[in-house]
Amino acid sequence: MATLLPSQMVKGKSMAYARLLRLCKALPEAYVVRQQMNPGEGADLLVICGSRAVHLLVFDLQPREIESFRQSSLFGEAPERLAQLHTRWERGPEPFLAVLPLLRAEQCRFLDLPDRPVVAREAMRTEPFKALLDAALVTFDEAALVNLRQCFSPELVLPEALTVRPRRKDTGAGPAPELLDVDQEHVLKVDLNLDPGGHTLSRAFNVRLVTGGAGSGKSLVILYRLRLLRQLYAGKPRRMIVLTHNQPLVRDMEQHYHHLNDGDTGVEWWCFLSWCREHWPGDIPFNPISLADRSAIAEALINEHLPGSAISPGMLLSEIDWCKDSLFTTREEYLEADRSGRAFDLRERTREKVHAAIEGYQQELRKAGRIDWSEVPRTLWREVQNGKVEVPVYDAIFVDEAQFFAPFWFQILQHCLKETTGHLFIAADPTQGFLKRGQTWIGLGLDVRGRSHRLETSYRASRAMLNLANLLYRHRAADDPEAPLPPELSHLGVMPTVIPIATAQHETTRVIEEIEALLARGLAQEQLLLIMADSFGVRPMLDRLENQLGKDAAYDPQRRPDGKGIRVCSLEASANLESPIVFLCGTHQLYEREQGLRLSEDEHVALVHGHTRSLYRALSCAGQGLIILHVGELPGISSPDWDIKRGD
Repeated sequence: MATLLPSQMVKGKSMAYARLLRLCKALPEAYVVRQQMNPGEGADLLVICGSRAVHLLVFDLQPREIESFRQSSLFGEAPERLAQLHTRWERGPEPFLAVLPLLRAEQCRFLDLPDRPVVAREAMRTEPFKALLDAALVTFDEAALVNLRQCFSPELVLPEALTVRPRRKDTGAGPAPELLDVDQEHVLKVDLNLDPGGHTLSRAFNVRLVTGGAGSGKSLVILYRLRLLRQLYAGKPRRMIVLTHNQPLVRDMEQHYHHLNDGDTGVEWWCFLSWCREHWPGDIPFNPISLADRSAIAEALINEHLPGSAISPGMLLSEIDWCKDSLFTTREEYLEADRSGRAFDLRERTREKVHAAIEGYQQELRKAGRIDWSEVPRTLWREVQNGKVEVPVYDAIFVDEAQFFAPFWFQILQHCLKETTGHLFIAADPTQGFLKRGQTWIGLGLDVRGRSHRLETSYRASRAMLNLANLLYRHRAADDPEAPLPPELSHLGVMPTVIPIATAQHETTRVIEEIEALLARGLAQEQLLLIMADSFGVRPMLDRLENQLGKDAAYDPQRRPDGKGIRVCSLEASANLESPIVFLCGTHQLYEREQGLRLSEDEHVALVHGHTRSLYRALSCAGQGLIILHVGELPGISSPDWDIKRGD
């Protein structure tokens, strides 16, 4: 069976077109058949089989119209519909095959069309149709085939500003365009109906899931699908929102979308917690606790309730967040809860003590009049259920990096979807977040069976960079069952550079020297991204860059989403960001943290796996250059398999 894109017939087509589409779908699997998504634009279909291609033009003339044409011709008149047919025929994109599925061959001859094969009613059967189609297919070289796709499907073209990889080689008429691949295109165009009565399934709403690793194009598909829906429903009131788990990512996506669909301000862009803050009940004070105060309270509670145990402040805070995200309200619910997939085990007696520490933490918050950010969605959801807060209703909700959403957040999103016609489009990396812990989508109340898609190939980073990322992953987490995506092989790219540093104090100085050298070669500040392994290293790096390069030369996208210049952010905040050139700094701190004496074996394994996945994401952020700075030798880097360049 052929690949049909989109897989369902586009809106507003005739029965004659539907008959042709059924024949196209019955072609062998080597054929890819694309439908025209831009009404009135050239051909109706583009058929590609390997390196051969042909356009199909569908004319839905009725037999009764032939008699009308005959009568008009007796008086020397040219019927408007016949004139339109001739005009379209003359302007048809080459090569093309005309399809007149309602007319017999003898009736087609009366139309006085230029001599070329046509598919008439007699040929609207599998074998005759395929024979005529194969005879019409024309062979193209790779560049010409890309240009053919670009002309027929401009909605697939990737502007230069949206990719951090080098452009393809010049074909003689300028750089060859970058296009979405077939898998990305399928996810882009599937299930686009937002109108009542357009769905055959009985659902409270419609859900689509796309999964894939870093750089596979999940965010890109969201942006293109959003643009396509906005164009298909232009002039109709449709409320749409994009949600992510962090501020830098959502601002990055918003800027890319505005470049893609200039002037469209009708989409909402939010970090989910900020969206909750926007709809926060007015009668409840909003005073979130700082990270420093939070850590201090956790350390004091461990000294009080868990002295001498292997439980660290980070473990306690992780358990507190897990409890709040799981909506536990009683001691019994917490003690009986299944902790499968948690990073560390707790024996029954320790679990009792941890719960006492959790209660102590809540008492400290109440005394200080503070709340946790992890409490914000929980409180909002309670007020929504009690009828005290009204949240907006959306026609389409897009969620990127959904694996970092707490499972119950999806209850809030489902509540915000328009019944029956609402679309929930989710992009997630199955190797991270709650999905890594074995949580299923059906367990969240989302039935994605038959409605999920996986993007298998990573396109953002070069082969050399992904080779390093994959080797590092296997070296550090060989027992992790989820392997990273295989690299796309067409783009070798430059080798990553690893720069050993004598001491941590020299790291910032060396980074600035490397940046100044790149800027002197003509690179723009906006093309550089600095990822700090430790969030506490972000502010000192910003200060040094501003002292050396001038005020506003650098910014933290977590705090200044609309800033300009060099981006500097933590490893955690860098999820799904991308840049032509990426510096990864402070990696030695991760290795030092993994050697902590108070870590249990389970926590050590979980920490190594967590750091490894974060490092893999960071290494795959770069499109053209990757520089890693490390105090001393990066462990394992001496193997000859590591395809890297060493800095002096």
